[in-house]
Amino acid sequence: MDSNNYIDDIKLLLARARQRAYTAINSAMVEVYWQIGRRIVEEVEQISYALRSQLTAEFGKGFLYANLKNFKQFYLTYPEEQICYTLCSKLTWSHNRLIMRVQNESARQYYLQEASEQQSYMPTEAELIAEIEREKRMLNEKYGREQV
Repeated sequence: MDSNNYIDDIKLLLARARQRAYTAINSAMVEVYWQIGRRIVEEVEQISYALRSQLTAEFGKGFLYANLKNFKQFYLTYPEEQICYTLCSKLTWSHNRLIMRVQNESARQYYLQEASEQQSYMPTEAELIAEIEREKRMLNEKYGREQV
């Protein structure tokens, strides 16, 4: 057996395992962010200093007001649990945050569906920002505003 093939095979095994671990962790985190958002909406509707400080003390960084607000918005954008577990969990949190900003529900569904059907497809940040800007232009034209 060629030692280079042997080493390459081991590298490939490790790379695949690393990718599966990353995917599982990402999926779990997206799901828990949705669940946190749901609890905030169900219990208090607003994000308290006590919540932020206790989560930060126990779990470390990542629970600033802006992040908790994103979790809440994530739940409000996708209140159906099935969407979170079947479509949103296949995207990274960064992609989900960008897609949430797309106001057009059909466009949001398109990006989620594409990610679900073609696991290799992930909308780029540029695509999502372009969609958001297109929506802003349409609103500006519709309402005759300078800036939305």
